[in-house]
Amino acid sequence: GRTDETAALLASTGRVMIADDDEMNRLVMRMYLKKLIPAWDVSEAATADEAVGAIKAAHDSAGPRFDVVLMDEDFGFDMATRIAHKSGTAATKEIREFLGQRAAAAAAAAAAAAATDAPPMRRMLIVGATGYESKAHRVRALEAGQDDVLGKPYEEKELKRVLLAWFRRRPTAVASSAQGNGTH
Repeated sequence: GRTDETAALLASTGRVMIADDDEMNRLVMRMYLKKLIPAWDVSEAATADEAVGAIKAAHDSAGPRFDVVLMDEDFGFDMATRIAHKSGTAATKEIREFLGQRAAAAAAAAAAAAATDAPPMRRMLIVGATGYESKAHRVRALEAGQDDVLGKPYEEKELKRVLLAWFRRRPTAVASSAQGNGTH
């Protein structure tokens, strides 16, 4: 039941990226994650570009990939140039396109090698976080590839709901991001 799922989530391992320009928001999210998924490796990025770069680098390395991204929407402006930083929605779209290209290449390689026992792909969970709680924004975020959008400030129980829903859907054959099977 529900308590078994919560216990399984608590015992799970993985890697999560917190992408938010506000240090206090990152601290609060880190506290929530420490309670919900204590064994997970948590990374932080203060801009969308930092997050995208870290996700791409992790994906192309031999090490563990990211399983979950908590993506702020508004990263503010560069004070020197007065140019807006990349939005969380734009970053999500870039991540999904990158992962789609890598998945297509992996599928082609597996087909060429006649691999039939390849592990199932697990979709990276990208959760948007925004102060703009309009239906139009939610639709844009979901169309860009976010799996859910939480209004800020959100509570621990809302993050737990999203993580549990994702955890229920993941293939049971994939136990840890450390397996490096191209799914994270």
